[in-house]
Amino acid sequence: MKNFKQIAFGTMICALAIGFSSFTSTHKLAPQNYTFVHATHGISNTKADYTYVALPDGCDQGTDICTSVWSQNETPTAGSHPQSDATQVSISDGEYN
Repeated sequence: MKNFKQIAFGTMICALAIGFSSFTSTHKLAPQNYTFVHATHGISNTKADYTYVALPDGCDQGTDICTSVWSQNETPTAGSHPQSDATQVSISDGEYN
């Protein structure tokens, strides 16, 4: 009977530990790439120059920056800029339509 109580007690402690850990773990999303448009039609390359558009139009030929791909954890909303911790992946030259 003593063995049974020890096994039951151990099982209960294990179940409590698993239960509590399920509420304390956080899952961060892996960074995703999002295309932002350079609406200021210039060559400045700061995050404030870029605006998120869900389905961006194309770029005409030009020497300015048209679009840029940024990697970030959260999905941007229309009109937002890249997050402060976003990293730039690529830049496309041209004039944004």
